[in-house]
Amino acid sequence: MIVLELIPELLAKYITESISIPAIGIGGGRYCDGQVQVLPDILGLNEKVFKHVKKYADMHSLYSDVVRSYIKETQEGYFPGEEQVSALPEEVIEFIRKKRDTGSYGEV
Repeated sequence: MIVLELIPELLAKYITESISIPAIGIGGGRYCDGQVQVLPDILGLNEKVFKHVKKYADMHSLYSDVVRSYIKETQEGYFPGEEQVSALPEEVIEFIRKKRDTGSYGEV
């Protein structure tokens, strides 16, 4: 296998037709035997978009919005909320307090 990266399409076509092994393009055009795309590039996670990349989504904006919301809610005390914390029955807390106050941590 050979990788044809960022070369003119007609040159990639010539090379692909001239060899007996697979030619995989990454910016080599339509005539290669296969194509490589970097997942963060096609998801739009990178701000820079290269010519050979087809951006299928704008996850960068989505992730940025999510992270900003998380930071804001954490700083303002909304997160974690009641639904994100583990509860402990009051009688268990009282049991622990009594054990602490009496110094009796034997059998629980």
